Amino acid sequence: MKQERLKLVPFVAVMLRKGNKIILGKRIKNGWGNGEYTLPGGKLDGQETIRQACAREVKEELGVLVKPQDIKVLHVMHVFSKDNFEGIGFFLETEKWEGEPKNIETHIHESIGWYDLNNLPENMVGELKLALEKIRKNKIYSEHGWE
Repeated sequence: MKQERLKLVPFVAVMLRKGNKIILGKRIKNGWGNGEYTLPGGKLDGQETIRQACAREVKEELGVLVKPQDIKVLHVMHVFSKDNFEGIGFFLETEKWEGEPKNIETHIHESIGWYDLNNLPENMVGELKLALEKIRKNKIYSEHGWE
């Protein structure tokens, strides 16, 4: 019997950074990250680079334009969850964009706001908490959910 191949899902999470502040969205209770804060982002659609996916996700979620070349990779995380989701997350950052961020996808986020990196909400998505901790320590790779 042939074993099914691994389906590793790539996803992106983008920090729009203004000084020491980043934008976070508070998720609506709709299945993932219920009521928790997270960065703009999502899964790759295919036929796009990681940076292109970031630019697309930021435009879809916040209505601002980001050039892929203005996005830098900060951290990569291999994620496993109890519902057998296995993914590879790319956490990126940009300090350049055009337009004023607003909550476009109100069916995903009940609100968005600027938060100081030294005073972030406690109820953040687990992957984001770990990624920010590793980014502060200049660690480029981590694993989440494998315990």
